[in-house]
Amino acid sequence: MISFFNLLSLVLLLPVAVSAQDFNVTVNETDTTQITYGGGAGDASLCKVDEHGYFIGSQPGCYNVQPQPPCTEFAAMGQQNTSYGSWKFKGSALYIRSLLSDFSPTFNIDIDGKVTEADGAQIGKDSRAFDCFDLFSVQGLDPNIEHIVNMTVKGASPNRNKTLNVITGPFSLISYTYTTNNQTNSSGSQQRSGSNGSQRLLTTFPEILVLFVFSVSGLYLGIV
Repeated sequence: MISFFNLLSLVLLLPVAVSAQDFNVTVNETDTTQITYGGGAGDASLCKVDEHGYFIGSQPGCYNVQPQPPCTEFAAMGQQNTSYGSWKFKGSALYIRSLLSDFSPTFNIDIDGKVTEADGAQIGKDSRAFDCFDLFSVQGLDPNIEHIVNMTVKGASPNRNKTLNVITGPFSLISYTYTTNNQTNSSGSQQRSGSNGSQRLLTTFPEILVLFVFSVSGLYLGIV
């Protein structure tokens, strides 16, 4: 008869195929541990209104976000042509969300040296005030490498509202979202659960995923 510990040894030696589970991670513009700003860009003040929809006084330099209630409570903005945000991520897709209007600039989105233009005014053409829009998205990136992103202002959009006295338009970032998976982020995560005194320890290896369940009655082993 094979003992429990002999069975445990055999199981640990067997490679177990693990399917990657994709999930999205959203990083808000306020997370300066992940995002670096420059050229005057940074967390901005969004205009507040009262219960009747009128602007509350003493809000110099705030950004008018419409309709109310606002689509976001925060945004990084920058009024200079040199305003930028940069960050790194490890994943297969990237999505960028910004406050845009019909006078927003054209942005350059540089991922690992490959630059893509995003026309903010074209995307926000139906909004005179600022509103939330998906500025940029890309899929099919290598999920196993760390990507470097630089988001900058290229210049005035050719599709901007030319009746306004706006030269370029402001930099804007609400958040970015990237798609990753449990293999890309498999550096020994732990998950605890259970209401009967049990603890689940999830140990991830490149090819082996073994679930140990510790309870008051003993040790159980499962493969997931």
